[in-house]
Amino acid sequence: MYLTDYYEPRNNALFLEITESITSDQTEEVLLGDKKISNCRRLSVNEKGTKFTISFPSYVSFQVFDEGFLSFNDWDEYEAGEYNTFCIFKKSRYLDFIVKETIADHIFPGELKHYGLYSLNHVVYVISAVEPAIEKIY
Repeated sequence: MYLTDYYEPRNNALFLEITESITSDQTEEVLLGDKKISNCRRLSVNEKGTKFTISFPSYVSFQVFDEGFLSFNDWDEYEAGEYNTFCIFKKSRYLDFIVKETIADHIFPGELKHYGLYSLNHVVYVISAVEPAIEKIY
């Protein structure tokens, strides 16, 4: 899945659009530093593929990462959740940071959740007390 759009439709609301990817039939070699990787296939947005929207009517915080820079090596038993394209963390360092650095936990005690969207090229973290609406467009 690709993150194909994100924006705030109004103050403190968040809209995410994700679209299915397609894999090329042709293989190619990719050079990474001084290493060659053979039999690689390009991934791209499948304009005819499945598309979803994820809408948060409100949020406390959101952050967008370049997927290539996110460290997955630091995940341990502390980062508890079900990992998939879209997941909800039971606990995380990002949620701890938001609770510590904002007054959100005083406004929404025990209600904040950390949502994660893992797509090709982007990772989006959202902290919200409100569940998002997820809609399949086609």
